Amino acid sequence: MKKIILALVVVILIAGSHVSTAGDLIVSGNLGVGKDVPTAKLDVIGKTTITNTNKKIGFSASNTLDQVGIGEGAFAIGASYSATLDDSSIGQVYGLEAAVTLTNTAATAKRLTGASFSSRIGSDVEGETNIEEVIGFKSGLARIYTNIRNYSITDSYGVLTSINEANFDTENFVTNPISITNHYHHFIKDPGIGKLEKLDIANLTGIWIDQQTAGTNNYGIVLDGDGAIGDYGAALVLGANQNAYVYGKPDGVYVYDGTDETKISPHDPDTGEWIYYSKNTKTGVVKRVNMEKLVK
Repeated sequence: MKKIILALVVVILIAGSHVSTAGDLIVSGNLGVGKDVPTAKLDVIGKTTITNTNKKIGFSASNTLDQVGIGEGAFAIGASYSATLDDSSIGQVYGLEAAVTLTNTAATAKRLTGASFSSRIGSDVEGETNIEEVIGFKSGLARIYTNIRNYSITDSYGVLTSINEANFDTENFVTNPISITNHYHHFIKDPGIGKLEKLDIANLTGIWIDQQTAGTNNYGIVLDGDGAIGDYGAALVLGANQNAYVYGKPDGVYVYDGTDETKISPHDPDTGEWIYYSKNTKTGVVKRVNMEKLVK
C-alpha cells in the first residue's frame, strides 16, 4: 500500500512539473513542502537548509501570520537562524547577512540598501490596539540560562559600522576612485513639521543613553582623540553651521568657536589653581588668568 501511495505522489508531482535536464525541477504552479495547498511559489512549513561547500544557510520565514498562539508568550518570527558548532573551529557565524553588490554599467542608481527593517501599522477595521514598543532594529548578546561553559569575548559590538576597501586581488587591483560627498555612520532624520499630520508624538529624542552601570568601567559616550586645533575627529560639533567645537585635551575640556580656544575646565591640572585660559588662534595671543588671586 505504501508503494502505491508513493507512486501516486511521484505521478502527481511530475504531472504538475517537468524536468528539462538532469537535476532540474521546474514547477509551473506553486510548490508546497509540508503543506497540502501551497499559496506561494514556494510554500514551506518547517526549516529550510541550503548547504554548499563549507557554507550552510538556514532559513525560517512566513509571509502572512493570521493567528500565532494566544497570550503575551506567543510570538511570530519572520526569519530566524540558529547554529550549533561542534568541536572544530569556525571562521564566522552570521545570523542574518544582507549584501548588495553593484557591478552594472548603468548611468545612475538611486539607492543601495544592504538591509531594511520597518514596522507598518494600519487596518481598515475600527477599534483600538495598544502597542508597548516598536523597535526598528534590535541587537543583543544573551547568555543561555543552561550554559555551563566559559566563554571569553574580546570585543562585543551592538552595532558596528565601517567604510573601507573590500578584499581585492592586488595583482589586478585598479585604482579608479569612488567619490563620496557625505558619509554618515549614523544619521537620524527629523520627521519635519507638517509631515506627520496623523502622528502625535509626545517626546521626540535623537539619541538617548541610559546610565551605564554594569561594567567595571562605565562610559556614556567616548570621543577618542587628541583635541588638536584643526583636527576635530573626536570633537562634539555644535551649531547649524558646525561652528562650535567641544573637545578634550590631557589638561581639560576646551571650546573652540573658530577663533578663540577657551578652556572650560576650571583648574590647572599641574597646580590645581582655579584659572581662566583662552587662546586666539588667529593672532596667537594667550590669556591666562589666575582666578584665585583675582578674587582675593
